[in-house]
Amino acid sequence: MVNVPGFNADLATLDANLTNKILPAVLGALTVKGKITGSIVMMNYNDPLQNFCPNTVPFTQTLNQHLKAVVSGFGTIVDVFGAFGGPGVPNPNICTYTWMCAAPPLGPNIHATDLGYSVIANTFAAAIPKN
Repeated sequence: MVNVPGFNADLATLDANLTNKILPAVLGALTVKGKITGSIVMMNYNDPLQNFCPNTVPFTQTLNQHLKAVVSGFGTIVDVFGAFGGPGVPNPNICTYTWMCAAPPLGPNIHATDLGYSVIANTFAAAIPKN
């Protein structure tokens, strides 16, 4: 069960922190003598729980919409959620891109496997602005 009021409060805090603190600070660090010297490229989230708790998918989608909106004034968003298979349930990639289906001691674990990290890296590589 998802704590909707808590989710909404945390989402508002995330929006505020990214918009007012984190992204301006990163942009400032990328600015040298008034010139922006790099790009902000931020990923959205996959939903490693979606096969086990499908009601999490709309919350992940909402989080990702917020991340995309917040970063739009500063940089680009990388669609890891889509690269991991998107909102479909069952998602056939969850067991190969994460440790969710692994037996202990490796799993179940929300973190990416080597293959999952490769998918994330390739998604970033395809999205990074070319100069």
